Amino acid sequence: MPGQDILPICTAREVRGRIMIDGVWCIPLYCMNCHKQHGYRNEPGPESGYVGYLCDPCAEKWSPLVGTMLIPDEAFAQVATAEQLETYGRILSPREQAEAIADPSTSLAKLARDRPRAA
Repeated sequence: MPGQDILPICTAREVRGRIMIDGVWCIPLYCMNCHKQHGYRNEPGPESGYVGYLCDPCAEKWSPLVGTMLIPDEAFAQVATAEQLETYGRILSPREQAEAIADPSTSLAKLARDRPRAA
């Protein structure tokens, strides 16, 4: 990951301003550059992925740079994979990963605690 920046998360850290749109709870979405609110997205669930947003004025200025940045989940996956290879010499199975994260003294548990969270 050296030399690559991570794209910012475009939702608030704390859930505020939830509204229901067509029976679905939604949270405000913000421009990753100017931080002004520009609409809503479905409230994130366990399977939700990254949502990035640039308003039109910011996109004209910054969109060529976006392709050189990493999505936060992908960056975290790269760090977690490297940690598993270094510590265990292989990629752990999902069950082994869950067990490692459940033990607060492991390096994977420490990574999971320090991971930035979306709203």
